[in-house]
Amino acid sequence: PWAFKNPSKAFLGIRSMGIFGPLSYWRSISDWGIGDFDVFGKVITFAKKLKQTVVQLLPLNYPLGDNSPYNIASTYFFDPVYLGVERMFSFLGITEAKKTRMLKPFGNGVKWLNSKGEAKSVNDEARALKYKLLQKVFVYFRSKILKDDYQRIADYIIGRSGQLYTSHDSPLVAKFKSYCQQNRSWLGDHLVYFALAKDLGTYDFRQWPQKELALRSPEAIALAKVRCQDVIIF
Repeated sequence: PWAFKNPSKAFLGIRSMGIFGPLSYWRSISDWGIGDFDVFGKVITFAKKLKQTVVQLLPLNYPLGDNSPYNIASTYFFDPVYLGVERMFSFLGITEAKKTRMLKPFGNGVKWLNSKGEAKSVNDEARALKYKLLQKVFVYFRSKILKDDYQRIADYIIGRSGQLYTSHDSPLVAKFKSYCQQNRSWLGDHLVYFALAKDLGTYDFRQWPQKELALRSPEAIALAKVRCQDVIIF
């Protein structure tokens, strides 16, 4: 609705100027060898100062093995390689001291990514390292923020329960539950597919040895969701 009320000049047929570039090309001194959502905020600010009306990117979806933005595994997911680490810690309300402790094991890896990222693509390496950080942060998110709500949310997403909200939800938990509620129609099925693809080593379900999963047997999918619930919530 906002876009229709406040359309860009470019979409009205008025000559305008803009900036185009893959997000991975826009670098900062604090990134992990590749541009991310932290630096993207600075790009937007820069574009406004230059009175640009359009900022265009290549697709940001989760890619398959060749890292092509047009050969993607999902139209729903952003590629975690673009995760803005600073924005994530800020969003979760993690203290500076806790953030420093969490990031310490990744220091050498980040230095290596920055030394190589100027000369070649480090998408795979950066994605793998950020994935490890995400797992570490998720342990904190589950134990310190979700707490007893974890199983309630898991049961809701995988279809074992219709109960989601409680009277004592914190603002952050309420946001997470709202996302789960708004996307429940596809979230569980989509995520169990990714969990199974990771477990079975291929996105091509036709190659999965368990044909009942490949053919989407309701009983087999329901069991898989229960078995993969931790990966689904992560």
